Amino acid sequence: MIQSLYIDNFKAFNDFHIEMKPLTVLIGANASGKTSILQALDLIANFAQMDIDAYLEKRKWKPSELKSKGSKKFNMTFRLQLELEVDQSSKLIEWEFVLNNAKEKISVVSEKIVDKTIQKTLLSVQSNGISRFNFQEHSEEKFPALNMKSSFLKNIDVKDKEKFPELVALIDFLTASDSFELLSPEKMRQTSRGDVDTIGMGGEKLAAFIHRLQPEQRENVSERLQRYVPFVDEVDAEVKGRPGWLEIKVSERFPSEEKNVVISPAHVSDGTLRMLAIAALIEIDC
Repeated sequence: MIQSLYIDNFKAFNDFHIEMKPLTVLIGANASGKTSILQALDLIANFAQMDIDAYLEKRKWKPSELKSKGSKKFNMTFRLQLELEVDQSSKLIEWEFVLNNAKEKISVVSEKIVDKTIQKTLLSVQSNGISRFNFQEHSEEKFPALNMKSSFLKNIDVKDKEKFPELVALIDFLTASDSFELLSPEKMRQTSRGDVDTIGMGGEKLAAFIHRLQPEQRENVSERLQRYVPFVDEVDAEVKGRPGWLEIKVSERFPSEEKNVVISPAHVSDGTLRMLAIAALIEIDC
């Protein structure tokens, strides 16, 4: 579980800190930074899995769009504190990394991961070299300095759990994390295809995801949605247009109707679609 987030010189945030609970709700006016917090978390999770250049290309971001317009600094700092379950023990892990954003190019300045429970540095990436602690050998492994484009976590094999238990637990947590801050009713109304395991960052894969669920899972989604939208009777997906392409199918029942009425996605309200996406997210395999 994420306990706190610190970001400096990212988007509108400078020296910003937020504490988090198992359920954290962000409330604020438009352009107050709610989405930017979620984007920072998404960047952090993906930094452990891909090069920062590839991440920016995926998000269609320019390097200059990341740093705060209200700061003259080029370094951006991200710090995450998490409580992780490691070998049936609860560990408080702090992960901090610094990126330099200059000349339309982003590079890794430093990275450090500390087990705050025992005050042990697990990984250190600095300009003078890299070190990580091997618990199996009870020794510190050292490497020469590298021109990093991602977190050093990307170079750790998750099979080496005995050597790096905390680091592997952190990798597992980040890999299982996903961001849906771009959920869009218009994207959820689109057709989609394929054997997908998520609804997509913007909800664009929602129809294909619902189609691949087992019947009892689709029933679970319908029941969750009914708690907030009582007139919805059933949620499914059906082939629409091109072979293999699927569209959301929402059946509604009203007291005055003797049978269900199938509502076209174009006429399902934005609010109902968002609630449907949230109901479907629970069925994502963790």
